[in-house]
Amino acid sequence: MGEAKKKMAALGPRPCVYCGATENLTDEHCPPKVWFAGRKPRMIIVRACRPCNSAFSTDDAEFVPYLSILAGAGEPYRYDYWRQKSVPILRSNRKLLARLGDMKRRDIVDEKGQIRNVGVVDFPDALFLRVMSRLVRALYFFNYRSILPAETQIAYQFVPDIRALFATRGLAPGRQMGETFSYFHQRDPEDATSSWWAFVFLKAHFWQVGTGREAEKLLQSETPHRIIGFVDPSS
Repeated sequence: MGEAKKKMAALGPRPCVYCGATENLTDEHCPPKVWFAGRKPRMIIVRACRPCNSAFSTDDAEFVPYLSILAGAGEPYRYDYWRQKSVPILRSNRKLLARLGDMKRRDIVDEKGQIRNVGVVDFPDALFLRVMSRLVRALYFFNYRSILPAETQIAYQFVPDIRALFATRGLAPGRQMGETFSYFHQRDPEDATSSWWAFVFLKAHFWQVGTGREAEKLLQSETPHRIIGFVDPSS
């Protein structure tokens, strides 16, 4: 038995981190293994019921090419990630390839203030919302040993550089999982449903995610960062 599974077994029976079911459970890797190229880091394992686990498989794979595009080039490992992970997924998913290939021409203002006409990929907000909600719920259980209530609102932003936010928050130590993913987190000691998460993908793309009151703060934010959606189970 691997070290991760030994630690998991020592915790005793645990429910599905997404719906709370206690039967028909299986191991759930968080983040999903499909996101990692090459030798995988020591993985985080939680428990999920089989219906929840199987419902995410398509999202897991489709997120990878978008992640490559968002992270961009510039470093050899990002190119390797595109070649090793994104290309095989696109070759096996022609519909996804067609969506990514359907770029629209738009005028944008670059960093020098010049207007440029470029091809822009429309990112699937619904996919990102599902992925972020799932990731936060699994990591919330892993770090706090309790299930985030289903009715808890979750919101997120892309941010230019997450490190600028660290100075204003007392963040709990996170975890570095190779070059693909790292995270930091913070929970309100007076409101367990209110938590804040910082995710870094491929050392280049940054997200902040809030639950509960932290989600409300993101949705009310007047910062120029793009808020692209929120998860509200009541809607």
